[in-house]
Amino acid sequence: GDVTAMTLLEDVRIGDVVEFTYTITGRNPVFRGTFFSGYSLGWGTPVRSMRVAVSADPTRPISRAAFGPEIAGPVESIEADRVTWTWQQADVPAIPYEEATPNWYSERPWVQMSEYGGWSEVVDWALPLYAAGDDAPGESLQAEIKDLPIAIGAEGEHERLAQLLAYVQREIRYLGIELGESSHQPHDPIETYTRRFGDCKDKTLLLVQLLRHEGYEAYPVLVNSSAGERLDERLPSPGVFDHVIVGLVLDGEWLWLDPTMNPYRGSLRARSAPDYGYGLVIKSGETGLRRIEQDPAARPVTRVVEKINVGEFEQSSIMTVKTDYVGRAAPGVQSRLENTSPAQIRQDYQEFYANVFSQIVTTEDVGWQAVPDGSLTVTEKYQIEGIWVRDDDEGAWVLETYAGILGGELPFGVGVERLAPRALNHPVTLEQKQILHLPSEWDVNLADQLIENPWFRYSRTVRQVTGTQLEISFSYESKATHVAPENMNQYVNDLLAARDFLGLVLTQWDDVDEAVMNQPFAPNILMFVVALLAFGVSTGAVVWWVRRHHRQVPPPLPDIKAPSIGGWLILPCIGAVISPIRLLVLLFTDFRDAFDQNVWAAITTPGLETYDAGLALLVICELGANMFLLVLVIATLWFFLKRDRCLPRLFQFVLIFTLVVAIADMVALGAIGLLDEGEIASGMGELVRLILITAIWVPYFAVSKRVKRTFVC
Repeated sequence: GDVTAMTLLEDVRIGDVVEFTYTITGRNPVFRGTFFSGYSLGWGTPVRSMRVAVSADPTRPISRAAFGPEIAGPVESIEADRVTWTWQQADVPAIPYEEATPNWYSERPWVQMSEYGGWSEVVDWALPLYAAGDDAPGESLQAEIKDLPIAIGAEGEHERLAQLLAYVQREIRYLGIELGESSHQPHDPIETYTRRFGDCKDKTLLLVQLLRHEGYEAYPVLVNSSAGERLDERLPSPGVFDHVIVGLVLDGEWLWLDPTMNPYRGSLRARSAPDYGYGLVIKSGETGLRRIEQDPAARPVTRVVEKINVGEFEQSSIMTVKTDYVGRAAPGVQSRLENTSPAQIRQDYQEFYANVFSQIVTTEDVGWQAVPDGSLTVTEKYQIEGIWVRDDDEGAWVLETYAGILGGELPFGVGVERLAPRALNHPVTLEQKQILHLPSEWDVNLADQLIENPWFRYSRTVRQVTGTQLEISFSYESKATHVAPENMNQYVNDLLAARDFLGLVLTQWDDVDEAVMNQPFAPNILMFVVALLAFGVSTGAVVWWVRRHHRQVPPPLPDIKAPSIGGWLILPCIGAVISPIRLLVLLFTDFRDAFDQNVWAAITTPGLETYDAGLALLVICELGANMFLLVLVIATLWFFLKRDRCLPRLFQFVLIFTLVVAIADMVALGAIGLLDEGEIASGMGELVRLILITAIWVPYFAVSKRVKRTFVC
């Protein structure tokens, strides 16, 4: 239906300007003389001079709307009973193109013009084109569809609808010869059935006819397959559509069906069309666009379970993979498996995992099975050599996993500086679980990770099932179709944060004690400074408090002599003797590693699996608190033996401070995920013991007459 004029320009040189103009006369008769069009006003190359003029009878109600960057114009003029709108500009700069922009986004200026006053006028234009939908199907067609094969996975009363949809999808090839009026005028359903092929209009009209003949309410629906999300911003016109689907009223709700898609198993709702944004139902009385949303039953979901029997160092490992494709995730994969040789599929799948495990080979062909509910199950099996990678510098073996299925939705190289929104795949639901059967006992205690924002939700959980079995679960769910430019900074930050937890790294030294604990001791200067500073500050604080307390409390009378320690005071006195010894043992055992630079580097170096900034901060706080407590218990023992009058207050403070530190320590360890069930139970037992001791001795030292008589010096 197109006419092309071609001319060869001779002697064109760099710097020359080629000027051209053209006029289009006449329009496709299918539009019955009603005008609509669109004109570009900017391009990817610079233009020396641009002029677009549209001339019309001033009585014709032509509307216009501009999209993309603002541009001057138009200039309106009226001459000889004609109104003309002119856009004219010199030295039009090139407008760069940004990758990954949504199809509906206009990064270059353009103007739309339309004579249609509303969407109801577009409906009135289209109704005669699809009038054959009310006709009865031809006799041969009725005979053919009378006993259709079972639509696998369809449910009950909707079985017949699924049969008719699958019939049009399967038996009528999708082929369009859209010349002249056929650009928008569908062929008669009898003709489509007879020649066994048709474009979207033809297949839609045929399915509408079959559904209406069965007594269902069905209509053609004009949609835009790529830019439909913002179709409601366009002026009414047939030119904004490029595709036609079927709208079916089912149980009082709209269900959208696309007869051009490949046949699909499962319930009728699981066969619904993609989210096309907005569409225009060709039904008498329709005055506006309707939202075309995919039924939740058709949402694409991919679930992967990778089971790896991890061998010893330098031994083979076996990995089996099971992938379930649900909803609209299944048809494309099934089509590829059906139409590609097993050898090619095997090679492609192996190369996918070779990005993670370089020495991986398949041990058998990829297997797959289509399930009646519409889902698809694919199974794979691999042998992996060198799953443990030697790091000679660290004297360690490293095993690294990667959630490759999710990696595609969390890409590298996304910049924050954009003028255009960035398109996202939506809807997408991905779940990947890695089950590692390790050759020896392992202790992994990692906090769950959750990153959620307006664009996606990502999580990683690590669960230790047994000493030798780990389960790492990843999930990604899209929440939007695009990211606005002003939100790119947050989006990219969350993207990078999610990528940091897109796998797991296990490090096994040849001998952990030899590699870390038994390495030559390297003093951690930071911790020594913290310890000395805490000891000095604590000593000064205790000395200041004792002097202040002595000034506030009147000195004893010269003739009063303090009695010896006896009665119940013997018990706290024994505790006062033991406490300094116990704390010194604690500092030389539990805190030994903190004073070793090798161990300290392991928990404070970003990128290492042992890195834990929260643990490092907690160790510093614990060391400071215990140094303060050491000064307190030494002072307590000294004043206990001297029977100093400041002892009761000091002893009460030590008990309360010890309890507060223990509670804070439990809370902090739990917050950073370093307590297992056994440690929690043990810690709670210790807290109960401290609470009882505090509850007994704090009141005793406040009211006991023996205490008042004993500590008077």
